[in-house]
Amino acid sequence: MRLDVRAVGTALVAGTMLMAVAAAPAGAATTRPSLARTVRDVRAADSELAQVSRFASSDSVVARSALKRAESDIAAAAHQARWLHGSGAATTTASAFEAVAAQYELDVQTYTALLKDSSGALRKALAQALVPSIAGDTQALGFLGELTGKLSVPDAKTATTTLTGVIGSMPTEVQSLTGLMNISDLPAQIQQMIAQAIATAGGVLDQGVTELEGIIPSLPTEIQPIVQTVLSTLTGALNTVQTTL
Repeated sequence: MRLDVRAVGTALVAGTMLMAVAAAPAGAATTRPSLARTVRDVRAADSELAQVSRFASSDSVVARSALKRAESDIAAAAHQARWLHGSGAATTTASAFEAVAAQYELDVQTYTALLKDSSGALRKALAQALVPSIAGDTQALGFLGELTGKLSVPDAKTATTTLTGVIGSMPTEVQSLTGLMNISDLPAQIQQMIAQAIATAGGVLDQGVTELEGIIPSLPTEIQPIVQTVLSTLTGALNTVQTTL
């Protein structure tokens, strides 16, 4: 499988920006956004994700129901963060996107881990959830990157820690997803979903490296060397991922 991860990354960013507009609930304009609501929705998503893990091997019906709720809750949190982006202070908005990005990352890791031993409708649902979760993470990171130059030094450190941490997890995630392709009883449809997730994660890594390169000049002076060091590592990881794909 040979893919142009730079092309995937560019297309992914464009697609997630369109998704932000298309997926916003009808009541968005009349609902006052807040960091508290974002955090509440993230915590609800995390709680449902724990239920997915708990029941994945014992009750797939309950696990699938929890998965749907988890997806709905994190989508609601992402909407809150985007609404804040237009009306809230930079620090508050950055905190919202940090929470959303971290939860999406955990979602992807959990779905990937559960796919190996799941089967039937649950396995399909987990595979279907991968790309939207990776795309949602990409969007949250993109907005967070835009905000870094507007933050105080402590807040910029927190934001860049989230950025580098999530982007830095992508090489391992690609490796984990690639390992799923070796499952002997994996249906062709699910193989295609996982292959798309692999391509999407590779695109996120590529776009993330580009984004970090772009924001370094706007970061506080004391933070720039830290991000530059991480960037060097990620560039090497990107080259490895490109070879793999």
